[in-house]
Amino acid sequence: MTIGQRISDLRKERGYSQEYVAEKLDVSRQAVSKWECDASAPDTYNLIALSELFGVSVEYIAVGKKENTTETAPPPQAEKTVAVTNHYRQSLGLSNILGIIFLICGLVCGVLCIVMDEERLLPLAISFIFCAVMGFIQVKHKNLVVWWGYWLFFFLLSVFGMTSSPFLIFNPAYYVGGVSWHLIFGYIDWIWLAGNIVYTVFYVKRLKKQKESSGQELN
Repeated sequence: MTIGQRISDLRKERGYSQEYVAEKLDVSRQAVSKWECDASAPDTYNLIALSELFGVSVEYIAVGKKENTTETAPPPQAEKTVAVTNHYRQSLGLSNILGIIFLICGLVCGVLCIVMDEERLLPLAISFIFCAVMGFIQVKHKNLVVWWGYWLFFFLLSVFGMTSSPFLIFNPAYYVGGVSWHLIFGYIDWIWLAGNIVYTVFYVKRLKKQKESSGQELN
C-alpha cells in the first residue's frame, strides 16, 4: 500500500473530506488529491500534520508501521455537532431573555389596564404575553415557528380584536382624507406576511444545502 492509499483510507475512515483535510493543513485541495493519487508526496511538515489529524504515527503514514499509534481523532461531524449544540444553547438563552422581557411588559400593561380602567391596553398586554410564550417554547425550526406565530397572532388580533383590520387597505373608502394609522397597520401585516414567505423559502433552501453538504462529506 502506498502513502497516497494510506492517506485516502485514513481520511475516508474518519469521514473527512479532502476540503476539510486541506483546510486543517493549510494546503489546497488539489495537493491532497495529488497525495492520494501518488502524483506527489507530502513533505515532513505535512506528514506530521497528517499524523496529528488522523491520530496515527508518522511511521504508519510513511511506511505502514502500526506501532505507536495514537487515539483516533474525532470526525468533523462531531465538531459540527458541538458547534450546533453551542449555537442552539445561545439561541435558547436569547429566547428566554426576550420571553422574560415580553412577559414583564405584558404584566405591566395588564396591571395598568386594570388600575387605569384603560381597555385599549388589554390587546397590548395579550400581545406581549403571547410573545413571551413564543419566546419560551422549545420546538424544532423555532425561528420559523416564532415568526409565523407572531404574524398569525397579530393578524387575527387585528381582524377580530381591533378596528385596524389588514383588509382595510383594499377598501378605497379608507383612503379618503389621507393615509390613517389603520391603513399603516394593514400594510405592516401584509409586508410582514411577504417577509415570512421569503424567509421561509431561504430557510428551506439553506437546510437542503446543509443536508447535501453533510452527505458529500460522509462520502
